[in-house]
Amino acid sequence: MVTLHDVVVPPDRQRATAAALGAPVIAVDGGHAVCLTDPEALGTALRQAVEVVAGGRRERRSRTVAWLRVIGTAPSPALPSGDCVDSMAG
Repeated sequence: MVTLHDVVVPPDRQRATAAALGAPVIAVDGGHAVCLTDPEALGTALRQAVEVVAGGRRERRSRTVAWLRVIGTAPSPALPSGDCVDSMAG
């Protein structure tokens, strides 16, 4: 997330860091202390960020499980989904 009115860590530096990490950018209309000054704006942006990250993870997992089914080694549907199953799936 990039806090658009941040004077502690300038937004341009935040964007550059995200770009260097290959991370998506979700803008928050607030400053460095947005969690105190506008928690609702932070919550909205955080939900967007989680959806972007989780959505990509679900897509990768779906492709991995589909491939494992093709080669006959898909995890059992009885196993709970989560990090353990994800790590087994690749």
